[in-house]
Amino acid sequence: MQVTGRFHFVIVLQELLVISDTLKNIFDAIIKLRESGTVHALITDIGSNFLQMSCELGISNKNSVVVNEQNILYIFDTPHLIKATRNNLLKYNLEFSDKFASWSYIVQFYSEDTQQWIKAAPKLFPIHIEPNIFSNES
Repeated sequence: MQVTGRFHFVIVLQELLVISDTLKNIFDAIIKLRESGTVHALITDIGSNFLQMSCELGISNKNSVVVNEQNILYIFDTPHLIKATRNNLLKYNLEFSDKFASWSYIVQFYSEDTQQWIKAAPKLFPIHIEPNIFSNES
């Protein structure tokens, strides 16, 4: 039986201690995976260990990871970015340019939306507006 087509490999990296051996192992895995196809990105959560790793690798919005002269995008996973944004909005107003975002705007939207017959956000519930300590961590 011959298997043809594209395969997508995902390596989940969580709670990893960032040391030189770990980086070497990640790079070795990328090199081996490239033998079977193309590796486009390295995706991690936003734990302090991966923030440290991205700093050590010199990652920015202009720089990617270079492994054997191939650029690999370094991406923080979306669910963790959304949770971090939510948690920051719960504590602070976010300022950008001449505007700002506030959790109070989300609360106001929810309050008005719940009064509508046809809701703009039908899957938004009170637990989303007033999360408890456990939902902040998850």
